[in-house]
Amino acid sequence: MLAEAVEAATHGVPLAGALETAARAAGRAAVGAVRSEREVSAQGPLHAVASILARHGYEPRVQGSVVTLANCPFQSLARSHPDLVCGLNVHLVEGLVEALDEGTLQTRLDPAPGRCCATVSEVA
Repeated sequence: MLAEAVEAATHGVPLAGALETAARAAGRAAVGAVRSEREVSAQGPLHAVASILARHGYEPRVQGSVVTLANCPFQSLARSHPDLVCGLNVHLVEGLVEALDEGTLQTRLDPAPGRCCATVSEVA
């Protein structure tokens, strides 16, 4: 994601926008790669999000109507660049949710100690 964003920025695209675009595209691609699999398509949207994120190095926890991520796969980079990494995580999850969902889920930046900054919850 970072390499794609930097490459786009060298062609005049503002870096912040390029980062968001690359992360959202990665999230959509993650859904596309598993959409036809029965185990994901048979699950509800919240559990499908968790299943797909687990395949990409996250440790999702479904608690009621919320998915939290017990880890950040980019933790070492997040320590020195939290805004950058948290933004990438949130946009990646947003892309995944947009590709998977019919508007029943929302992604939020919700940092807390001991877990990733992105959460997904059912829309009330």
